[in-house]
Amino acid sequence: MANQIHLPTLKTGRVYTSGNSLNPSRVWLILHGYGQLASFFIKKFTGLEDGKNLLVFPEGLHRFYINGQSGKVGASWMTKEARETDIEDNLNWLNVVDEKILSRFPAAELVLFGFSQGAATAFRWLNNRLQPVNYFVIYASLIPPDIQPVKWISDKVSRATFFVCGDSDQFITKSEKDEQNRLLSLNAEKFVGVDFTGGHLIDSSVLLDLNRRMDALTPFC
Repeated sequence: MANQIHLPTLKTGRVYTSGNSLNPSRVWLILHGYGQLASFFIKKFTGLEDGKNLLVFPEGLHRFYINGQSGKVGASWMTKEARETDIEDNLNWLNVVDEKILSRFPAAELVLFGFSQGAATAFRWLNNRLQPVNYFVIYASLIPPDIQPVKWISDKVSRATFFVCGDSDQFITKSEKDEQNRLLSLNAEKFVGVDFTGGHLIDSSVLLDLNRRMDALTPFC
C-alpha cells in the first residue's frame, strides 16, 4: 500500500513510498514520466516490494488536466515555458527528498531510476549531486543535450548504469538507441544495456530482472 509523506519545506511537492521503510538494504528513488501521477505510477512497481527495497516516488511539480479542462490529471517535470526555472525547481525538490527521506538510510544502496521525462530529470539531478548513487537506471529516455558530454557519469555511479529500452519504443529510434548505448558504454565504468520486447512502458519482468542483476553485483558480507 502506498504511503504519502508530507514535506512541509515544499508545499507543492508530493512524494509516496512503498516497501520496507524501517531498515531497507536498497532504496530506489523513482521518477515518473510525462503526464503521470506518482500515486498511480507506484502501482507498476509492486513486484519490487520484496522485503529489502524501499521505493520512493516524488511527483513532478506541474500538475495539469490530461484532456481539456477537467477529468484525468497528470504531472510533468517541465515544459518549454520557463524551462531553466523549472529545472532549478526540480533539482531543489529532489534535494529536499534526498535530505528528508534518502538520508535516513545511509547504509542502504541507492538506486536512481528515471522513466521517460523523469530520466532526463534524473540525469540533471545526478549531475548536480555531490555524492554518487550505487545504481542508475535510464528507462526509455535519451541523455538531455544540456548535460552532454557525460564523462562525469563514471564518477557519479559506483556500481552500474543501466539503459532500458523496448524494441518498439515510439519515441526512440534504433539509431538513437544504438548511439546512446555507445556513449554510455564509453563513459560509464560499468554499463549494462537492457532490451525488451515492447514499447514506451514499464515492463514488470524487466524490473524484476534489474533487481536480480543488482543483487548479483552487490558485495554482500
